Amino acid sequence: MMQDRIERALQSHFEKHRIVFWYDQKHEWRETFEALALNGVEKIELVNNEFGVKYRILRDEPKGKFLLYREGSEPAPMENWMLDVQLANGVFRTDQVGAWLAELGLGLPFENLIRAHEEFFKAGKRLEQLKQRLRPEDTETAVRLKMLGICTGPSGGFDTAVESLLGELADGKDEKLRLTKRAGLDAFLWQQMQRYFGYLADEPSMKDFAVGLFKACYTMGTGGAATFLPDAQVLFQRWKNNRNCAEAFETLSREYADVLAISLDLEKRDFRGLMELDYFEEIDRTIIRNLVREVTSQTVSFADVSV
Repeated sequence: MMQDRIERALQSHFEKHRIVFWYDQKHEWRETFEALALNGVEKIELVNNEFGVKYRILRDEPKGKFLLYREGSEPAPMENWMLDVQLANGVFRTDQVGAWLAELGLGLPFENLIRAHEEFFKAGKRLEQLKQRLRPEDTETAVRLKMLGICTGPSGGFDTAVESLLGELADGKDEKLRLTKRAGLDAFLWQQMQRYFGYLADEPSMKDFAVGLFKACYTMGTGGAATFLPDAQVLFQRWKNNRNCAEAFETLSREYADVLAISLDLEKRDFRGLMELDYFEEIDRTIIRNLVREVTSQTVSFADVSV
């Protein structure tokens, strides 16, 4: 298993570099190095032969691919005859973080990201999924968003991850949210909630966010001041109108209608201003009751009701 992973990681390196250095600091990878068979790559061990190797790989075979292995620590810069070649190419690191970086084709600037989320990368399936989604231009934020998407299920933007977590909330489950926390992505999740939707809480939770989302959209729909950012309403409308999310939306809508005391609030509102809102069943019932009363009292025509 480790041999295969090392080979895949090295192959990723050679997709970007013609020459790759491998320093075996703890003297534990010689057998692996000797067993490697990389197509189109020649293996060379560095043992006081740096000058000759350097001449060969730069002058004699300037288009060849080489894996340069040294048993022991990397030489100090002033003592490293190959430093210029190394800086222009790549170094393969055999600690677990280095192996993940190499397999994903990410450079050293992403090392801290990997270390912060090691639990995420321990699952080969998640590692492979992330590898398929990565793009050369990805920033750390972009990589974390893709990791979050993998933890929560769907592929797509941040809004689809939130929809998935809302669906899980409606089902009374929290497996995706717990995986997000184990992967060290929970703080990132709530940062993005604030960034995209304006949600901020001392003790954030999906239920608190969901209640706040229903409340904010109902408030804005009835002419009140916005408490979330505009993208929150975009998310709400998309989620509400998504057929695949209908059951989850209806479940939370019924539950939060009581939490938010929607019935009491509707009693003081003109039903005519509620026609465009379909967030709670109680809104529909209020409109119907008022229309029946208006028709009965002949203050509105049947034709107007039909329209």
